[in-house]
Amino acid sequence: GWVNQDEIIQHLAQADMLLMTSLAETLPMVIAESKSAGKLVISSSVGGIATMIEDGVDGYLFDLNDTKKLTDTLIQLHNNHPLVNRISKAAKDAALLKCSSESVANQTITFYQQLLQHKQQ
Repeated sequence: GWVNQDEIIQHLAQADMLLMTSLAETLPMVIAESKSAGKLVISSSVGGIATMIEDGVDGYLFDLNDTKKLTDTLIQLHNNHPLVNRISKAAKDAALLKCSSESVANQTITFYQQLLQHKQQ
């Protein structure tokens, strides 16, 4: 459900990572918020989530039917602070590039320019 921004920041500050096991999603804000906070994200690869996470680079994806991959990922991360720190930093860097207001505005402008160019052809 909806949570105000102050509560989200408090929850993220207390969390080590985000584990999402959603059956259906589009582009969940919680992933962008978690990555922006430098939190490692492990998520089911449903909907648009795969466009938000590069598996093994700035987070981890798993198929809902592949509990072995999820288990293996959690075991790999357990007490592996250098790996967790590397992925968390990559997540934050990716969020700054893709999710900042300037980046989103530029992507939106580019999208509309492409639409206009296509329409003129």
